[in-house]
Amino acid sequence: MVGPMQPILPADKISVRTLGNGLRVLVRESHAVPVISLQVWVRAGSRYESRETNGVFHLMEHMVFRGSQNRRPDQVNEEIEGVGGYTNAETTRDSCRFFTVVPSMHFQMAAEGYADALLRPVFREQTAEVEKRAIALESARRGANPIASLEDMTYREAFQVHSYGLLPAGDLVQLDKITLRTLREYHQRFFVASNMIVIVAGDIDATKAFSTVDATFGSASASPAPDVQIQSEPALTSVREITALRDVKQAAMAIAMHAPGIDSSREVCAMDVLLTVLGEGKTSRLQKLLKQDAALVSEYQVDFLTQKDPGLFVITCVLSDENIEKVKSALLEACMRLSRELVGQSELVKAKALLEGQYAASNETADGQAGSLGFYEVIDSYLFATDYVSRIHMVTAEDVRRVAQQYFSVGRYTMGLIRPKKALAETVRAEGIEMH
Repeated sequence: MVGPMQPILPADKISVRTLGNGLRVLVRESHAVPVISLQVWVRAGSRYESRETNGVFHLMEHMVFRGSQNRRPDQVNEEIEGVGGYTNAETTRDSCRFFTVVPSMHFQMAAEGYADALLRPVFREQTAEVEKRAIALESARRGANPIASLEDMTYREAFQVHSYGLLPAGDLVQLDKITLRTLREYHQRFFVASNMIVIVAGDIDATKAFSTVDATFGSASASPAPDVQIQSEPALTSVREITALRDVKQAAMAIAMHAPGIDSSREVCAMDVLLTVLGEGKTSRLQKLLKQDAALVSEYQVDFLTQKDPGLFVITCVLSDENIEKVKSALLEACMRLSRELVGQSELVKAKALLEGQYAASNETADGQAGSLGFYEVIDSYLFATDYVSRIHMVTAEDVRRVAQQYFSVGRYTMGLIRPKKALAETVRAEGIEMH
């Protein structure tokens, strides 16, 4: 039997320091290619918002590069793109991430620009209005995508207490009400050193990287990280359903069950293996069940994102309206089978190999490695990223069955459904129902 590969992100190759102001800095040296990835992660995102402030971090993500104390709007992006680099940002439920990749010789310039933009932004009313309109366009594009819209519907229905039910992009009605004062208050509270992580990966000496980060981000506020009280989502005790009608040719359905958060690390890894057995690759169980044997769906995907708090395990399908009940029953049975029967050894080995290969591919670049380290450090510890492959290899068939028993139930799940308007109209006509 072939043993596990060498660590994809070896812990002894990661250098870590905490600056005097409380900022965590991680450096991963890799001199294969003369580029550097600089990423700044902030413990922010919709988890830390309220219904009244939903969208404040997404708006801030848009605003920070639109002018700072020492730079005009978009200057940082222009400088980085001018030397062949790129820059981007994203807001999720658990974090805001700002990231750039530049040629090694321009790391100092990138660090100076990012520190000024993130630590000393200047928020202007006119710019805020422009960015609110830009976010509205982004939201409209997402809303026009049935799968993305279905995900949003399902999360809102599944999390009615916990702030994971809030959209990372923000609620447009509330977003329009967010003032510059609110932006400044949230920036002052959350963009402090102890609430941020700077990751540097690529072609640079670690000592130089730490020195550069200290010189640029050492001015970040040393105020304590914000103490945000998050309400836990009560255990689901029934089936929740939410349906929307759209001008689409096929239906889209999501079956979502609550899943472990990062504090339950063994369950998280078992759920990753379970997901792979169930829905990843051409030999997965759902591939055979839904596409090869009966062609019940035109496409499907299985998702489980590790988050700080318990999240969702979601199976999404695009299918004919008349197959909804049949596919729902098949999906629930496939999940319950995992809670009754042990996964076979060959199936388990194959799933682990596929997971390991996917993780290796996602960490081929400096940007990918910085992303993995930051993703886990912002919700727990970067060591989860360095240990991930070995943790996966420790998962047993009993672990998979146990996690299925713990989280899967035919009587406790959330179903999101987008149905074609045309299909419903035909049903109404066929059954002679009067619509007013």
